[in-house]
Amino acid sequence: MSDQDFSSWTGFAIMFALVVVILGPLFWSLHQAKKPLPIGHDGWVTTERSIFDHVIGVIQIGFSLVWLFLGVLSPFFLDELNIGAILIFLLMLIMGYWFLQNFLIVYCAKIRFNDQKVEYKAFWRNISVYWNEVESISMGSNGPRISTVDGSFSISNTRRGFYQLLDIAREKGVDVQNSPYLKSPTTSSFHQKDKP
Repeated sequence: MSDQDFSSWTGFAIMFALVVVILGPLFWSLHQAKKPLPIGHDGWVTTERSIFDHVIGVIQIGFSLVWLFLGVLSPFFLDELNIGAILIFLLMLIMGYWFLQNFLIVYCAKIRFNDQKVEYKAFWRNISVYWNEVESISMGSNGPRISTVDGSFSISNTRRGFYQLLDIAREKGVDVQNSPYLKSPTTSSFHQKDKP
């Protein structure tokens, strides 16, 4: 086997490993998300992050730190600043902030619900509303978005408990967008208390 053949096989193996590392947790998480979570002793179902959510969370915080680091320190390594360099630094800072914001408001958020209310808690936002105050559930730029009278928040559709949330929202008459990403893959009801 020549060095060129070995190099191409190595490149293929690395790409295949990356695909498995990313898509494996995604498909496993989608499978796990179908399993209903038990209702807690407090009467709430608290959504749980999946393996894929953890992978995306690590990517988000990693990219945010890299872009913020480069955006802040890069100007110190240039002899002179011009408008092009300033725009690139601003773009780095914006991208770093965007990844950090998504990490904080989607990955780090605690979301729970019961048959009367849904609650969202993040670092600087708290939303606690009754189901009749939930206006709609639709697909947004950060995934599924729940719009309420107190504001909106995003939730990953790979979180365990997401489909239970959709089921009870439909039971309560919430307007759920007709999207393949918002279709419950199971017929299990929110009130089913099967163990995962």
